[in-house]
Amino acid sequence: MEREVTPAGFGRIAALTAKQVLMQKLREAERVQVVSEYSDKQGQLFRGVVQRVERGDVIMQVGKAEAMLPRKEQAQGEAYRFGETYFVFVVDVRQGYRGPSIIVSRTHPGLVRQLFTREVPEISDGIVELKAVAREAGQRSKIAVAASNPDVDPVGACVGPRGNRVAKVVAELGNEKVDIVRWHEDPIVYITNALSPAQISKVILVEEESGTGTATVIVSEDQQSLAIGKQGQNVRLAAKLTGWRIDIRTEKQFAEEQAKKMFSQGTPVPAGNVRESAGVLDELFRVGDDQNAAQGAVSSGNASNDASEVETDDIFASATEAGSAAPVADVQLFAVDASVDIADDIVPDVTVDAEAEKEVPQNDGLA
Repeated sequence: MEREVTPAGFGRIAALTAKQVLMQKLREAERVQVVSEYSDKQGQLFRGVVQRVERGDVIMQVGKAEAMLPRKEQAQGEAYRFGETYFVFVVDVRQGYRGPSIIVSRTHPGLVRQLFTREVPEISDGIVELKAVAREAGQRSKIAVAASNPDVDPVGACVGPRGNRVAKVVAELGNEKVDIVRWHEDPIVYITNALSPAQISKVILVEEESGTGTATVIVSEDQQSLAIGKQGQNVRLAAKLTGWRIDIRTEKQFAEEQAKKMFSQGTPVPAGNVRESAGVLDELFRVGDDQNAAQGAVSSGNASNDASEVETDDIFASATEAGSAAPVADVQLFAVDASVDIADDIVPDVTVDAEAEKEVPQNDGLA
């Protein structure tokens, strides 16, 4: 049995108002459900479908919810069209003036991390660890990987058979270049790997209390542009990846700087611990042995850059013309060795005979 229970005076306007109130309550309940569902999924990877573009911001359908891809989180060179799908990284779930909203990103370094975790089973299983990620979205990324098992090659695991694994990641990032380097606990080795494909001659570290500091990297002339990269991109990504401030110097520039420090007084000593790797500059100049110094011989360092030889005949000829009975000085050539302390060991090793400095009396009498 049916009976109409519409109250008296309940007209069309009242019915529309009730409908609007019910719809608003339903939308609020849906938004609360979205917040509770995605609040614990921050930092995860989702596939989103482009729905529309509003004032430069891309609205995407992520599961049952809508997510916003702001303009600042969009990768350079990507054009978002209706119906296209992209992997996005959830960076925030927050309450906006229109209600709860999900903020996603295509530029966050976490996107690269999650893509490699998805494509490389060794990373998801914990066999290979992705230590650090540095990224300039749309251009180039660097990742550092390590394996606890010495029998496992972490770089090869990320590259995959015939490069299939890294190729999928690169395709998803819009053909963004990805460099995979081997992580190492020694900062010198780690920085050398991070600057690949450049060949490094030497690394000098000035460590601070925080555990990082400044790294001076010495390279040959033909490797300088490769180490710096296009518009400084390679060294900038290496600095982000390692956490060290990196200064690139050529062998010639470094030798000139050390020579200036050697002859200048009051050069400040760097604060912190100084540590360096062995390099070709150690052989650039070499201090002669004690035997040559005792004989007063003039020796030239075995320089890798073909240093010119110094003739000794002119030195002893000038001493003979002055009428000196003893050698004027024991002279020894040396070179700048970056591994020694500037304040103590870079002073030229020149010893002068005090008796030789006295004026030799002239004998004008006849024998």
